Amino acid sequence: MGIMDYMANDRSCEIEYKSLTAQEYHKPCSPERPRFSEGLESSFPAVFDSHRPSGPPVLDNFINNLAKAIGFNEYVPITESLKRKILGYGDSAEQPMFFRVLNALERGARKYKAKNGTPPVLILDNISELGKENVKLLTDLQDIAKDFADQSSCIIVFVSSEGAVPRMMMQRSKLGIEEKVANQLIQLLGGRIRDLKTYGDMINVGETFEEVRKIVLGAVNQNFHQAQMMEGEDNHVIGKVIIQELVKNNKIHFDAFIKLVNNKRIADELLQANVFSYNPESRIVTFQSRATEVFVRESPEFSLK
Repeated sequence: MGIMDYMANDRSCEIEYKSLTAQEYHKPCSPERPRFSEGLESSFPAVFDSHRPSGPPVLDNFINNLAKAIGFNEYVPITESLKRKILGYGDSAEQPMFFRVLNALERGARKYKAKNGTPPVLILDNISELGKENVKLLTDLQDIAKDFADQSSCIIVFVSSEGAVPRMMMQRSKLGIEEKVANQLIQLLGGRIRDLKTYGDMINVGETFEEVRKIVLGAVNQNFHQAQMMEGEDNHVIGKVIIQELVKNNKIHFDAFIKLVNNKRIADELLQANVFSYNPESRIVTFQSRATEVFVRESPEFSLK
């Protein structure tokens, strides 16, 4: 589940702290979130689930979830409110809700960048489900993401399960990569559209897939060292137990994770080291990325034997 490392979900909240050079990790959010002025309240990077199966039509549902995720709370002057009530119209109401939310997002993003010196990151999770129901909306979002990136105002990250959506979005990016290499990237990176674009660009300027693969798995290796989970390091033994459970079952309930670790400090270290990902809504722990899973399956020190 997941748009911001804030999950737009009625029952839970999740903040993902992310820099442009770091891998993502998850932490439970605090009761308060940083505020933007003009009624836009948000924590960046933000994550929300771009698809929720029930409710209004897909576009309306998406807009409502995006507005909720960024804390969009439209301010309507008293005179405008009276015009809407008495006359049934108003200037701001003439602009579609989608564009009002996007404008609010851009204003807040610019203020965030001015304050922090780096553009915020907006994460669109579960994008494959959205793509199944409204391909045009997905392609429009990719165009919007490109515009924001060109202006350096906001980075939009698309996260998808594997399949048609990553391939479609890579085709639209016009990288000129042959299909075989594109498929290899998807097998290595899964549905992380921004990573696919980043490493696709590297291949496009002359790097081979094997060279890119070494770079990706090298970064994962560093994450494992940060977590002290490589052979001979402090957390290797307990880390291996957790990894073997994930390889067998793809996920672990948080209660089982805590029981296996049996040490709150170590549990926090492991969850913050970009090796595992925790979803506070489902209380499920998984591998942080497809590349992480590839790494452990190829590493003898984490073998089931």
